[in-house]
Amino acid sequence: MVSRILDFLDSFQSPYVELVRDICTQDVVIVDANDTVAKAARLLQKYGYKQVPVTKGGLWVGTIFERTVTRRLLLTDPSSLLEKKVEEIMDEVLPIVSEQTPVDKIIPLLQHTQALLISSKGKVSGILTNADLLKIAVKKSSSQSSRS
Repeated sequence: MVSRILDFLDSFQSPYVELVRDICTQDVVIVDANDTVAKAARLLQKYGYKQVPVTKGGLWVGTIFERTVTRRLLLTDPSSLLEKKVEEIMDEVLPIVSEQTPVDKIIPLLQHTQALLISSKGKVSGILTNADLLKIAVKKSSSQSSRS
C-alpha cells in the first residue's frame, strides 16, 4: 500500500521536496510506562490512534499499539489486563527520524513499522503514520485537479 501511494506521488513529478515536518502530527500524545493499560486504551480511543508512544523518565521507551491491547484482551481477563502497567505489555520504541528528512526517504521505514517519531534538535517534535501520507496525496490531487 505504501509503495502504491509513493508511486502516485511520483506521478506528479513536482520539483518540491516534501519534508516529514510538513505532514507529521505535531502534538504527540504520549503515555507514561507506569500508567495503566486502561489509561492508554482511553487515549487510543479518544484520539482514534493506532499507537501511542511510551515515555519513562523523559526517555522514549516503547509504544503501545491498539492491536497489542485488543489481542491481549482476547487472551486474558480484561480487568486484569487493564490494571497492568503499560510497560508490561508495550512494544518497541518507534524509529526516530529528523524533521528535515524528505518524505520519500521514510517510505521504506513505513513498510516495516506503523509510525515514526519525528525529531528536531534532539527532541521529539511529531509523529508520522502511514495515514499521514494521505495528506500529501490529497493535497497533490487537489492541486492537480484545480490546474485542469
